[in-house]
Amino acid sequence: MSAPGRSRLALALLAGVAALLAASALSAALGAQPISMRAALDGAEPDATILFSIRMPRVALAAIVGCALATAGAALQALLRNPL
Repeated sequence: MSAPGRSRLALALLAGVAALLAASALSAALGAQPISMRAALDGAEPDATILFSIRMPRVALAAIVGCALATAGAALQALLRNPL
């Protein structure tokens, strides 16, 4: 791979990781029940329970499912030799 292609790939991966982190932080912060992130990280109840028992597992599962779907889509594109 040439240097411009490698830097473009690195930039795309960096943008993807930044988008994943931003979406994860936003989805953990927002919900039907407003919580204080500072109180949740300090361990104050019920904020800590809401964050660590409900929201973070959902965020992690959504990220894993999204990565699995992207991998399956890329594998299918490669298998069918679709130039898209």
